Formats: sequence, structure tokens, C-alpha cells
Amino acid sequence: MSARKSDRIVTRRSFGVTLYIYGVFLLAIGLLGYANNPAGAKTALISGGVFGGIHLIWGFLWNRRRDLASKGALVTLVLVLVASTWRSWASWQAYFTGDASKFFVALLLTAMFLGTLRVFLRYLLLPKAVEA
Repeated sequence: MSARKSDRIVTRRSFGVTLYIYGVFLLAIGLLGYANNPAGAKTALISGGVFGGIHLIWGFLWNRRRDLASKGALVTLVLVLVASTWRSWASWQAYFTGDASKFFVALLLTAMFLGTLRVFLRYLLLPKAVEA
């Protein structure tokens, strides 16, 4: 096996760990959002739980070289990126127009956006799959 081929395998495998970490990150964001406002933030818990769980599954499948994980991770990363962009923008607008209760939510959603953007960019920079 050439050095270049082994480097690609290591890089692709390490992305599975990134997906695990990202899944836990999304779960934590959802729990923090819910803890901040249990009565009004059930969607934070649901979306953080669902997308966090999905990315944990993608990480598991990624490490087993499932083609579905590659396509699925891309789709869900784009979905979370779009949703977190829109939701953080709306939260910051609400905060800057006088709703001080939106500050923590805006921070959480901005963290979600930045974390998702980082994982998405890392995905785009992955080397192409090595042909067996």
C-alpha cells in the first residue's frame, strides 16, 4: 500500500470520529437549549436529539465503509447548516430588537452553525474514496 493511499484511509477513518463528536455536540446543544427554557424549547431537545443521533449512526456506518453514510452525512449536514443559519439569524434579530431572552438561544444556535460549518468544510476537504 502506498503512503498516499494509507494517508487517505486514515483521513477518511478519522472523519467517522468527527461524526461521533459532532453527534454528541448536537445532543449537548439540544439539552442546553431545553434546560434554558423547558416549557418553550421542546424543539431544541427534539432537533438536537434527532440530528445528534443520526450523526452518531453516520459515524458508526462511516467506520464500516457504508456508502450510505457518505451521502447521508452530506444531506444531514446541509439540513442542519441551513436550519442553524436561519434560526440563529432569527434569534439574533429578535435579541437586537429588544427581546433579551433570545440572547442565550442565539449563542447556542450560532455555536451550532459554526460547529456544523466546520464539519461540513471538513467533509468537503476529504479525499475521494480509495478504490479497492
